Amino acid sequence: MSYRELLNQKLRDAPVHSAPFPHVQLTDVLPEDVLADILAHWPQPDEFEPEWGNSTRGWRLLVHDDKIFAPPGARHQEFWESVTRSHLTPFIEALAERFSPFWALRYGGPVQRLNVVQLCCFTASPEFVFHPPHHHSNHGPHWLFTGLLYLDDNGGVDRGTRLYRVNGLETFRDREFYNLLANDGAAPVEPAHDSGFRTNGMLAFLDSPVSFHGSTPFDTNVDARGERKIIRMHVAASLEDFQRAFGIPSPDEYREAVSRYRETHQPETLEPYRNQIEREEQLVMSRNQGPATHY
Repeated sequence: MSYRELLNQKLRDAPVHSAPFPHVQLTDVLPEDVLADILAHWPQPDEFEPEWGNSTRGWRLLVHDDKIFAPPGARHQEFWESVTRSHLTPFIEALAERFSPFWALRYGGPVQRLNVVQLCCFTASPEFVFHPPHHHSNHGPHWLFTGLLYLDDNGGVDRGTRLYRVNGLETFRDREFYNLLANDGAAPVEPAHDSGFRTNGMLAFLDSPVSFHGSTPFDTNVDARGERKIIRMHVAASLEDFQRAFGIPSPDEYREAVSRYRETHQPETLEPYRNQIEREEQLVMSRNQGPATHY
């Protein structure tokens, strides 16, 4: 059985939990020898770039014309390109297949082509304490899902990725939903689920205006901290799929409007996108609650 076939089987057996928003978890994602090779070839500190101020750091594989490759001159360039072909790309494809029924609702049919927005080696800096609640929909409604592959156990000092529930969502009106889209930190959220930061575990979730997530705070009473090594992937619909579904020329146009709303809180900023926002709102309301389920 190929690695892709094995992943498909594991994902078919794993429920997609619908609350607080659709997500799935797996254990033992990578073969042990592949995990060991990834850790052995992990980028060195001087290869990482700061993110979120200086609390986290990322080393991004490059994406161009649907191909993923390591930055020119990177250490272990050949290894990263090889493991991307053999394991990371099949992993993304298997997750896409598992989540595809949701996109049929959102896009009015299948997504014809996926776009890997980012594939990144991600780690905590010494200054890292926790990651506050946030979502990715302010980047644009074309973002489909996020996958987090945990590579170490972080020294056992945090509980992994925390998922949040939006309180009172069923009573929200236009401006309140606009605030969700803007991801401006004002949403009334409460913790709903901790995924567990476990070696070779995985959390993947659908991106939406209510997909608030973050990290749990480190246990500051524990001296030893791991590096919180993660392979992070963000996957979106292609520009063609986005234009067909939403009738907007570019996600950048939508992103800029959301950014203007975040600065001004003037509802007219988002009025040109009212139809698209109403569709997002209907999907959020219909998929936000419920027990674990298989789509």
